Order: sequence, then structure tokens, then C-alpha cells
Amino acid sequence: MADLKTDRKIKVVFSAYDWAGNISGVSTWITELLPRLQNFGIESHVDILAWDSTGFLSETLRQADISCECTVLTGDTELRARGVAERVLRHRPDVYVANNVLPGLLMSGLLGRLGIPAVGVLHAHEPFYEAVLERFVRGRPQDRLAALVSVSDDLQRLAMNLNTDRNLHLCQIPCGVSVPAEDPARSVERPLRILYAGRFTDYQKRISDVADAMRLVVRQIPGTRGVLVGDGCDAARVREILRSELADGLVELTGALTPEQTRTKMCDADIFLLLSDFEGLPVALLEAMGRGLIPIVCRIRSGVSELVEDGRTGLVVDDRAQGVVNAVRTLAGDIAMRRTLSGNARSRVIQSFSSEVCTQKWVSLIRMLADSRTQLNADFALPRHLDLAEPHSAHHPEDTRVAGSQISAGSQNWWHRLMGQKALRRLKRTIWK
Repeated sequence: MADLKTDRKIKVVFSAYDWAGNISGVSTWITELLPRLQNFGIESHVDILAWDSTGFLSETLRQADISCECTVLTGDTELRARGVAERVLRHRPDVYVANNVLPGLLMSGLLGRLGIPAVGVLHAHEPFYEAVLERFVRGRPQDRLAALVSVSDDLQRLAMNLNTDRNLHLCQIPCGVSVPAEDPARSVERPLRILYAGRFTDYQKRISDVADAMRLVVRQIPGTRGVLVGDGCDAARVREILRSELADGLVELTGALTPEQTRTKMCDADIFLLLSDFEGLPVALLEAMGRGLIPIVCRIRSGVSELVEDGRTGLVVDDRAQGVVNAVRTLAGDIAMRRTLSGNARSRVIQSFSSEVCTQKWVSLIRMLADSRTQLNADFALPRHLDLAEPHSAHHPEDTRVAGSQISAGSQNWWHRLMGQKALRRLKRTIWK
């Protein structure tokens, strides 16, 4: 690939969510990407919308001296969207990456007409992102994005099938990860360790099934151990399922760890377990495979299939219980197979999903948009009433026009799945204060 370095400085504003206890793959991706963009003359500022208080993303960006500003989400959808637009216009960037932040996506069309091309990002195959396609790709012309990035081939195909705007740039760019120069050494003499890293929630992640699979494995296969990294609203359920295994030292619950601490745990494990209902291209899976862990995953429609080829770069199961046990038993009894799959998994990530490869794709997109944008209208003032895209039911509760109020019964259920009860109580106090 051609050298993309240049003396010209380009300024980009990214939008992102943050919250107390945030350990999301999206946040990890941002903290990895932005310092690398600096090497190509791209200066970044992150406009953070916090659901309750700041968390991992804000702290990590400040430690890395990346410019950021945090705003607690209050008010209705129009107020939030207006606030995002005002802050973006204050920075006068060459490009705006709305990412998956709904208030930013709602202002993308207007910002584009003012001379700031906007980029959305599809991170997963779920209703929220399908609604993003409906509203900001094939919706009203005045609401459309300048570019849309999909993290997987599956999402890219979905976007291409719905797009009718020749001026909208569709790109497939995975969330690249850093890969160690050398594969961590693993002794075959120690117990075989199976690792899960992610949110402890049954919604999407099926954490109860993960815990139950770990329980079956360590009880049925001698010389195996389980490690679960993370936290979330269903953590108590996990502890209950694994009560006996925790007492016997067969399973470890680490609680929430920083990305660096999680990577250290990965280097001491052999197998990575992911049993989600849906995914995009999970950052945790990429990082695990890049460190030589053998993935065991479910057969779901997602970008996971781009990484895990059954019998070559990992194992694919159709059963979240005994199917996982059988897969681990196969690996436990075949050291040569483990070494082959581990090496293949690591090679797959290095070849197509490393930070270096993915950063260059982002640089190319940002440069293209910056070079083709119109002159920024410096005298423009936002209208008193914003003509926003129609609300979509899949954007509840982020869009208060759908919910009818900031915190309704439905939104409580949704946020319980994502954040847990304590974080939701803090969110209520923030909004209703």
C-alpha cells in the first residue's frame, strides 16, 4: 500500500458513548485508532456523550493526550443533536465521524451540507444498525451520510443492498487490533485454560450459556480451567451457576479489567469462547486470535465467520452446551491440532485485521473525504427547529421521540441489559436532577 503520510494536517471529530464500567469493543477500537492516525497527520478530537459518568474511554484518551470533551446526556433528542452539532462546528473539522452515536447521526446530513462530511459506522448485525441504514443511507436525501463504514463483510453486503445513493461511500474497515511480535509461549504441561472476555449480559452475549458451558467443561474434562473476564447486569447469575466450580478453584471470575489487563489474561489462556446471539466483528475475538487463542464460536450471521473457519482457524459449534464440551475435548486430546489452529488464527488476524492494515484504510477514507469536501460555511447558524429524520422504533431508548420520556419501562429493560441496575440508577439521577 502506498505511503499515506503527508505534511498536511487534517482535523477529525469523532463521537462516542461512554459510561461507568464501560469495557466495550467500540471504545477499545477508538483508543487504538486515534493515536495511530496522528502518525499520518490526522488530529482527532472526541466528543463523548456519557450516559451516567465517564469511564474507560474518557480516562484512556486523556492519558494518551487525545483531545476530548464529555457531555452528560440530558434533555430530548433535538437538544442532544443540537449540542453535538454546535460542538462539532466549534472545532471546524475536515471530517466528522458520527460513529454509532444517534444524535450525531441525526445531524450528519446538515453538517455535510455545511461542508463537514459525516461518517457512520456499523458495528453489529442488530436492529439498531439496521435502523441506521433505513434512516441515514436510504432515507431522505437531506439525512444521508457522506460515508458509511462496516466492520465486517456481512454488514457491508447489507449496506450495499440498501444503498441507492451513488455519492455515498461504502467502506468495509474492521476494528484493527495490535498483535504482539511473537506468539506467547504456552506450556502443554499446565491445565488447558478457556477464556471468556466481555459483558456479563444474557442479551447478545448469552453469558448464562457461557457460564454453563464452562461448568460442563471443567467438570467433564480433567485438566481444564475456566476464566471469565468482565462484569455486567447478569454477573450474579454467573456466580450462581459457577458457585461450586469457583469454590473448587476450577473457574476464575476476574471482574472488569482494563484492555491491557485483559490482554495479559489472554496470553495465559489457550481457548477463547464466544457464544453470542449476534456480533459485528468482535474486538475481543480479534485480540484473542492475534495472541494465538483458539476460538470456539457459535454459527451465527456475523463477521465472526470471516475470522473463524471451522477446523482451520478455530472451531464452530451448533450447541452451546455439549457442543462446546466436545470441541474442548477434541482440542485437549490433540496437541498438534491446537498448535495448528493457534498459528492459523494468529496469521488470519495479522494478514487482514491488524491495526496497521485497518488504520491505513481509515486514513485513505478520511483523506478522500477531506479533499472532496466543500468550503465550510463559517457564518451559518443552526435553525431554531431542526428537521430531524423520522424516529425509528429500533433507536429506543436513545431517541426520546420513540420512548416518549427519558426513562420508560422499556428503556429500563434495555439499559439493565447493557449497564446494570446501579448504573441505571445513576443515569436516572443525572437526567431527573
